[in-house]
Amino acid sequence: MDTSDAVVASRIILAPLFFVAFFLPKWFGAAEQISAVLLWVLFIVIEGLDFVPTARARRRGLSVDSGKLLDPFADSLTKLTFFLSFAMTGIMPMWVFLILLYRDLAVGFVRFMVLRRGTILTARISGRFKVWIYRVAGAAGLVEVTRRAFFESWSDSAPLVAAILYTFYAAGLIAVWSLVDYLMVLFSRKARDV
Repeated sequence: MDTSDAVVASRIILAPLFFVAFFLPKWFGAAEQISAVLLWVLFIVIEGLDFVPTARARRRGLSVDSGKLLDPFADSLTKLTFFLSFAMTGIMPMWVFLILLYRDLAVGFVRFMVLRRGTILTARISGRFKVWIYRVAGAAGLVEVTRRAFFESWSDSAPLVAAILYTFYAAGLIAVWSLVDYLMVLFSRKARDV
């Protein structure tokens, strides 16, 4: 296994650890502060590892086909794990999570259909924007986790909660745009001719 693939695989392995760390306080009734800190560490490591294969490939002028397939899967798995955790606890509206889930499943299908035609579909510009908006929304969700763990007594948290909610709405909007963008590739004449 290539080093870049190993880095991507480590993100896949860390995703369920994030889920477990998220729900430890609910399962055992304690350690919310420890869980919040651990979640930030996992989030930073997962997101930081996302830059490693890309940076190495650019430095070497490489474009590895396995990375083109594995990296989008790791992105989907990690982000959906973050957002599922938030949705299950009421931090993120469930309907926003469903939009994100449906988008990722549909884009996975599009990638598969294009791959059957002999082409690996690389990230579209909408997909690159989506990654950054999802990253911000993930961090915003963790801000709310941190507030609940350390500062739940804040009486005036409504503006903060509203700002976090708007980041989730932005993630939902970019997911719809990205889905349309990828569907256009699937149904374009050029893609059909491949």
